[in-house]
Amino acid sequence: YGGEEFVVVLPNTPMEGALKVAENIRTEIEALKIPHQASATSQWVTSSLGVADTNCSKTSNPERLLKAADTALYNAKTSGRNRIGIYYISMESLEKQQQEINLVTQLRDALRENGFCLFSQAIVPLHEGVQARLYEVLLRFRYPSGKIVSPATFLPVAERYHLMPIIDRWVVKNLLYFMSLHKIDNSHRDCIFTVNLSGASINDSHFLEFIEHQFACFEVPPQKICFEITETIAITNLDKAAKFIQSLKQVGCSFALDDFGKGMSSFSDLTNLPVDYLKINGMFIKKMEKDTVTQAIVEGIHHIGRAMNLKVIAEYIETESILNKVNSLGIDYGQGFYLDKPSALLFSV
Repeated sequence: YGGEEFVVVLPNTPMEGALKVAENIRTEIEALKIPHQASATSQWVTSSLGVADTNCSKTSNPERLLKAADTALYNAKTSGRNRIGIYYISMESLEKQQQEINLVTQLRDALRENGFCLFSQAIVPLHEGVQARLYEVLLRFRYPSGKIVSPATFLPVAERYHLMPIIDRWVVKNLLYFMSLHKIDNSHRDCIFTVNLSGASINDSHFLEFIEHQFACFEVPPQKICFEITETIAITNLDKAAKFIQSLKQVGCSFALDDFGKGMSSFSDLTNLPVDYLKINGMFIKKMEKDTVTQAIVEGIHHIGRAMNLKVIAEYIETESILNKVNSLGIDYGQGFYLDKPSALLFSV
């Protein structure tokens, strides 16, 4: 079937029997201890297997079954190799699975060939005395056709296939390269970039070392970078998130807690996170014009943030009336299409 891929067909065999055959193949190959000359991570040759099942219905055909087995094999490889991936075939979902795998391939190519591009959106000071203007860095993916799409199209797939740590690193490295190229340093006092991080990067024990190396390599002051994580990510492991934030603050970066209110964490959780900015979940901002309870929630978040000496940011400001409402509450910053639309990083800064 391929240079290192083989197909085994087991007629009239239940899934349990096929899994036993697959496991026997895997263990026998592992027991041979064949030296792996080309791998930097594995000493011995191992095998990854994909097992697909079909009920031999009228809609089933060998090509679809082969695609299903290939999907199961891909899942086994992306899950760590030397294991068995299982795919119980569903003709309705097979096409979607194949589309995802094609997208993952394109994302991997984009990481190698700089197929991503950076946009940004201004986070605008709303009152005198708030000096720094923030720019949230936004990732865009450029299809081979040239079409540019937003993260909502590809990030969920990237998360499922464990690509987020690599993507986060790509964003950081390319942003710092941009800043170094355009000499954006501490002389630009009113310019700070915010960078979103995934939960996978928080759990990456080497990420801090990577960040420090990039700052040194591009000679960019850490004070120009503010990292963002969502409230949902933070409360998943509060202690780890707090240590992660503190480590990056010691480097010199600032930190923002995004989507606050969405995860319904308590304000006591907030006191354990040494953040500098609090971004109120945009759904609250959109609804507070017509809902007094939502407005009270926004006011409460703002008052708590002010008491903790945090700068508060209102997201999703999409109309003049919402901006006026946010202004009336005294919130420090605003972000949304009414204030600034995302544009290529070079043109927006």
